[in-house]
Amino acid sequence: MIQKVLFLLLFSFTVLLADTQEEFFIEEDVSSGGLNFGIGAGVILLSDADIVDTTIDNGRVRVTTEEKEKLGFWLTSSWVNNSWPSEDIQVGPFVGLQFGGDKDFLNSLAVGLNLSFMKVKYGLPLDFQVGWAWTKTTQLADGYKDNELLPTGSTKVITKDIVTDGFVFITSYKF
Repeated sequence: MIQKVLFLLLFSFTVLLADTQEEFFIEEDVSSGGLNFGIGAGVILLSDADIVDTTIDNGRVRVTTEEKEKLGFWLTSSWVNNSWPSEDIQVGPFVGLQFGGDKDFLNSLAVGLNLSFMKVKYGLPLDFQVGWAWTKTTQLADGYKDNELLPTGSTKVITKDIVTDGFVFITSYKF
């Protein structure tokens, strides 16, 4: 988890790390508000762990690898008012889509609050989004429990794909 959060923070502040001698904010306006689109990286803190790998040990089901968070790239769309709360920082709703799941075209959906820094150097408005996301995860099938005996007649661990929700944090650049 620490590596994923550090990656996200590094991605978030690439504008600052690129050149520390210049000011972060510039004077020219790069967006007039309204509907915007962006690309970024984000992390979902899952309410239920995503099972990555299982095994059978002496007739017992063992979950050997699970993830409590999912890191990925997102396409975002946000709406901001170009004068609230200020011209430099704007607030509004967002929706985000994460593509590239193992089996399906769309992997995750997120909605929430968008915070836009509109006047940043290099003409790339920086956005931070926080909200709630729904994503596809893998769970043990009905009748299977971690560290318990296999169900009668079963010779392998069966899993199922479900939709799990969780808190999401995304940072993105508008294009």
